Amino acid sequence: MVPWHLAFPHRGHIFTAFDRLLYDAKVRMFQEGGGSGLEFLFSPTRDPWIDPYPVQPKLGGETAETNSQFIIDYVGRKGWFDADRYRDDTPNFELICELFRIAHAQGTRCFLVIYPESSRIRKLMPSNAGEPLLRGLPRALGPAAPVILDYREAMPDDAFEDLNHLSFEGRKVMTRRLARDLRGVLLEGSM
Repeated sequence: MVPWHLAFPHRGHIFTAFDRLLYDAKVRMFQEGGGSGLEFLFSPTRDPWIDPYPVQPKLGGETAETNSQFIIDYVGRKGWFDADRYRDDTPNFELICELFRIAHAQGTRCFLVIYPESSRIRKLMPSNAGEPLLRGLPRALGPAAPVILDYREAMPDDAFEDLNHLSFEGRKVMTRRLARDLRGVLLEGSM
């Protein structure tokens, strides 16, 4: 445990602050919902029994396209393609800012990794989807802003198992790239 204590001396304080923040956020979330739970985050659906998220590999032909359309419909119902969800004046944006402020106050260097997207998902995403993270966080947080690593366009479509998930080989390539980039940023910051 000694290396962990040396590398992350404030992790206990950060975990405690994070737990308290999450608790407070949950309380605020239900209060803002007017007692209606999570419905204020997503518009209610007539059928609350949404099918489980599909994680099957590409099967080829019509089955793969059916699976892809199912994924698009599923994440669409969650609001991924709604441009109004990507703003820097929402409670969710303020919550993520608060998390980074707490971590920064504890002396923790933060990173925000935006995971790879397939070209088909990227085309469906609103043009402003990255704005709150790429421009809003640095503007709102200044020196407390995390290092942002944007990998949305980092992987070719053949590295994906389905529209949202990298294949085993894609995950290996992406993990190596992330490790290399993190190493570069960390070494650059220590000089």
